[in-house]
Amino acid sequence: MKIVKIVLIILLILVLAFLVTWGVMHYLVWPRHEVINFVPGQPTVYIAATGLEDTIWQVQNSEFVQRVDRSSIWENAKDTGFGKQLMEQKILFDNYWKSQVSDDPLKLEDVIKLVGKDALLAVYKKDYGDEFLLVSAVGLLERFNITTGSTKKDLMEYYDFKPGEYRGLDLMTIPVGRLNFTYAFIDRIGLLSSSQSLLKEAIDLHIDRKKGLTENPDFKNLAKEMTDSRISMYMNDPNISQLAPSMDYARSWLSWANQTPEGLRVNIRMEAGNVLKNMIVDDAEATDIKAISTPDKSLLSAKIGILKPHPVFDVINLVVGSGTESIKDRLNPVMENGVGFAVLSPDFQQFQIFPPVLIYLKLKGGFENTLEDIRRNTYIRGKKLEFAEVTHEDNRYYYTRIPVVMGMSIDVGYTVVEDNILVMSIDRASLKKAIELSKGMDTPLEESIYYKETFEPVALSSDAGSAFVDIASLAAMTEQGARLFAWQARISGDESSAHLATMIQENVFILEAWEYLGATFGYEDNILDIKIILSK
Repeated sequence: MKIVKIVLIILLILVLAFLVTWGVMHYLVWPRHEVINFVPGQPTVYIAATGLEDTIWQVQNSEFVQRVDRSSIWENAKDTGFGKQLMEQKILFDNYWKSQVSDDPLKLEDVIKLVGKDALLAVYKKDYGDEFLLVSAVGLLERFNITTGSTKKDLMEYYDFKPGEYRGLDLMTIPVGRLNFTYAFIDRIGLLSSSQSLLKEAIDLHIDRKKGLTENPDFKNLAKEMTDSRISMYMNDPNISQLAPSMDYARSWLSWANQTPEGLRVNIRMEAGNVLKNMIVDDAEATDIKAISTPDKSLLSAKIGILKPHPVFDVINLVVGSGTESIKDRLNPVMENGVGFAVLSPDFQQFQIFPPVLIYLKLKGGFENTLEDIRRNTYIRGKKLEFAEVTHEDNRYYYTRIPVVMGMSIDVGYTVVEDNILVMSIDRASLKKAIELSKGMDTPLEESIYYKETFEPVALSSDAGSAFVDIASLAAMTEQGARLFAWQARISGDESSAHLATMIQENVFILEAWEYLGATFGYEDNILDIKIILSK
């Protein structure tokens, strides 16, 4: 009996010693750090993932990715020069792995063991080319195997390692063709880079407690509302205002996503560029247009209180042609900030050049004289517009016929509902729907169950704005519209447009991975905040 007790005591001591040793290694010798804290400077782009194995599995098995895999876009992408190069590299690597490392094919778990479960890949744009830095949190056993155990021995049989040292840390450089890859470890963080100087910057950042990306004021402003996420992405292009001023919508942006029971939640925060700054106002200046009701069968409905009205007229100008600038200039003094719009389900029983669209603008007092002046004194391409007046359900609306393409015309018109809401459209039927809705003769989209359920996970209290998309119905409409456009393009001999329309028709089913999209908007301190929920 005494021998048994002694054995049990010895076993207990050994277990306690192991736990203490493991704890010291885990928390003191090789403590764990956040991978993002090792990112120096300001990368052009980074993508980060946590729980990498589960995240990759979720992505690979998502309906969206499976639909992409079946699409002609993906097949065409694999046939491009870049796609073929990637496939060739993968085949070469698989062959090398089978001939030199293992008879079994390279598996995801093998990659995870090398990369780690949490990883961040940052890319830096340099004058002489791009450099990358991979930061990963590896397990204790994986680090031990890579640095001292079987993994390192296996790799040294096939690669010409060049050992080095920097600030007390071992560096290993692997020449691969014209590139040199260097890796090192700091506690349980693995660093791999195509540039030894970039890797040393990451080491300096940790040892000297220097300020890296996480301490950059612009990045901190973007990331201040960031929550734990499976995957995140950051992009930064401060030179876009000089290189492409017309595309200067966002200087930098940060996004993160999580799969929830309600659907896929995506957050996007972007630093506004000059173009975007001219289009929107701060939340404090937003107009409350939440009360605007849109028709029940809307494919897309948006009420954006922070959006200035003038971008709407830029779009109208593209459709109608030159001449609408004077309408914008005359309306400008009586328009408030904020724009609402809805894309309605088209009536395929009758031919329509464009899908039915309703645009809502909130007007200030004294707008009546301005609207009358527009009806009486507006010219498009040198021709005076003649507006017809129609009464529908005791509400007047006005319209004029404007030629657009191929000898066809659209009926551009407007009405005023709820005393000061200007509603514009490119077909009369939609104006009638807007009037009927304002008089309570129809149920608005906002009262539908699917609209309410879509927005349930995100708050709709802000005046800044929201948007709703019936993805499934929009995809069906897009498919039919693309088929019609392809037919028209072939008749006119425009084969490139016909090819584009056919490609859209064949691949729009990808969107049907989700059924509805809900989004809310906010803008403050030059940061546009977008929250999206994609539900099925």
